Amino acid sequence: MRFRSLMVALIIPVAVVVCDRLLFDRVLFSLSNPSGWDSFRWYNFESVFRDVERRRSSDTRPLIVAVGSSIAQYSILPREMENHLGGKYHVELISHAAMLPTDLLNYRKRIAALKPAAVVWTTNPVDLDLERLTPIWEAGPYRSQRTERNFVSRRIPARLYYPDSIMRESEIGAELTSAYAVRTALYSARYPRDEWLPFVQFVSDWNGPLKSYLNYQGIPIAGGIFREGFTGACFGLSEEVTGKEIWMEFPSALYSAGVRLVVRPLRAAEMATCDSFSGTEIVPSRAGWQQITLPPGKLEIRLTHVMVEGSVKEMQSGPAFQGRGVRLPGNLGRREPATQEVYLRRPNLEEARFESMSERELILDYENRMNPPDWRLRPPLVNMGTIRLSKTLVAYAGFVETRQMADMKHFITELAADVPVLIVNQAEHPLSLDEYVWSQWYADYVGFIQAMKSSRVSVLDLHDALPMRELGDPHHLTFKGARHVQPMMADALSKLLGK
Repeated sequence: MRFRSLMVALIIPVAVVVCDRLLFDRVLFSLSNPSGWDSFRWYNFESVFRDVERRRSSDTRPLIVAVGSSIAQYSILPREMENHLGGKYHVELISHAAMLPTDLLNYRKRIAALKPAAVVWTTNPVDLDLERLTPIWEAGPYRSQRTERNFVSRRIPARLYYPDSIMRESEIGAELTSAYAVRTALYSARYPRDEWLPFVQFVSDWNGPLKSYLNYQGIPIAGGIFREGFTGACFGLSEEVTGKEIWMEFPSALYSAGVRLVVRPLRAAEMATCDSFSGTEIVPSRAGWQQITLPPGKLEIRLTHVMVEGSVKEMQSGPAFQGRGVRLPGNLGRREPATQEVYLRRPNLEEARFESMSERELILDYENRMNPPDWRLRPPLVNMGTIRLSKTLVAYAGFVETRQMADMKHFITELAADVPVLIVNQAEHPLSLDEYVWSQWYADYVGFIQAMKSSRVSVLDLHDALPMRELGDPHHLTFKGARHVQPMMADALSKLLGK
């Protein structure tokens, strides 16, 4: 009896671990992945990494691996970089939000195992976790190693991708150590339900009209489209989707204002501006998603009303990006599920409007969007505001080597023993740079980066290389900005590789 009980006690946990590993480490990542830009960020990081590892054996061209945080995601255009490298290399981006040097240090062996010809790390000071430094107006040490360690150990990447490594960190309490031991053994304790459950739902919904999604992945829309799939004040549709019922979502505010669609045959493919015109009027039956019947052929559609910063306004003659209109299905016109689009970036109307602004308008727009006086009350801006404060702090308090700087040197030193590395100090918004680029701290930071140069490590400093209109916020490049820096990075890579 005791032997049987002992066997049951041993078999059950083993069975749980085996089933868990089979489901969350195998089955979950064997699903097709039709998701796109900036979606399911934790699942997609691991999914892309595994996909690159699977395909590595069949690649015929040498591999360039680009890594980093969202700075890299907004800076690297893999296919364009391949073109600038003359088609000699295959370029893969492996990135997730807020990727710190500590994260890269723990991914180093997996990156090196790909045997790339070179690694490109595009970064800037926002990746150094300067927020952990104690403000000079508060009591406490300027740099607390315990604070840095505790922050790193509680982040999602540590819990998902290297819990065993973090578990070995000293001064982590027994309760936390126990939790990380469980996460190391069980994938289901590591992957958050609010990540993989929506992903599974997304996969199952793809073949129908995709109504719940983050960023548009459908066919190109004449006149452009906002990232989340909202049309501008006017837009054009091709024969692929007209002549039948298609789904559209009408925001309740637009419906309440009496919005109508005015439809006529498309006359200009560019649709540079939206003008008033007569045509067939379509009135929505209710707010929300509904099917709208459109006549066949290439169509031009204007809306009588648009949403502007939460308010409804009548459409005026002018650019499509003057306001948001109706939302289209995320896979509009797509006959097959998307593949390998996780890092595929598309032009959008959010960025198109920068091209029409004067420098004064760009400054006012940036300050209104990024630096309003009430930023602490706006959740999307809290992180950006905190980073801005940290830049002000270091500008006056001076340079010290933090945990992330130490891990940066450790990562570069160890990786460069296996593969050449290009460090790109990526461009920042000029107004963000003005907050600290003049300081001794910034000069010391650049010196710290340059000190890592060697025969196998190159540094490309682009911190002030782009104008205001080519950055959407302090450290994320627009699509145009990303296109601007591809040849610069490709040239630096070619020199590093001796090509």
